[in-house]
Amino acid sequence: LCAAVISASIFFSRRVYVFYNSMYYGEFRKGNYDQYVQKAAELLKTGEKKEFEQLIDKIFVSYPHSFEVHKLAAEYYFSLDENEKGLSELMQSFDPSKTTFQDIMPLVRKLYNAEMYGDVIGELRKHEFSGSPEFEFYYGASMCEQGDYDSALKHLNAAANNGYNEADLYYYRALSYYSLFEKSKLTKKDYLAAAEMNAEASFIKRGDDILCKKLLLNIYNTQGKYEQAGKISRDLLN
Repeated sequence: LCAAVISASIFFSRRVYVFYNSMYYGEFRKGNYDQYVQKAAELLKTGEKKEFEQLIDKIFVSYPHSFEVHKLAAEYYFSLDENEKGLSELMQSFDPSKTTFQDIMPLVRKLYNAEMYGDVIGELRKHEFSGSPEFEFYYGASMCEQGDYDSALKHLNAAANNGYNEADLYYYRALSYYSLFEKSKLTKKDYLAAAEMNAEASFIKRGDDILCKKLLLNIYNTQGKYEQAGKISRDLLN
């Protein structure tokens, strides 16, 4: 009996909660959306953090696709140095039906620099901007970081064919070729040669990059090119 009373109590408490919650947010929703957005912007500007958080929580319940408020939330979290939360909000601040390549690329670069490679892939896949050299590079580089080297090379090579010519492109191509060479039980020797060529191209463009030096060192050692490997090794020690 006691258990039944407790169970019923929980059931009716939940119904009461849902009822009043629905009434509250129903009234909230009847208000002017633009006024809520303007109020949130004012609270952000004046630094009223608690009030801002409370208001945007209410807005998101009634207007889950409030792109403008997601932008405000992103700005708020960036101001607190909570970059991951800021980027998460920024990802929700774009209307896919209206987003252009120029709109999305600043976000993609931020996600990439934050090493959020899965989110880079997700955003680019969502907006379907394939064909652009930058799209192909960031997609391929993120695929490489995720360990999908075959797919990475497909997009990195497309970026190169479309004129992309940055040091990172050659580094990721070298890493992809070398990783596939190692996984192939050393049968794909042409991949090792391609890895060396791309790693050297990256090194020429940015000789101070430690990751590039380490990759080039491994490639030289694998090929028995110990004189070249020694030069890289001494460079790393200096």
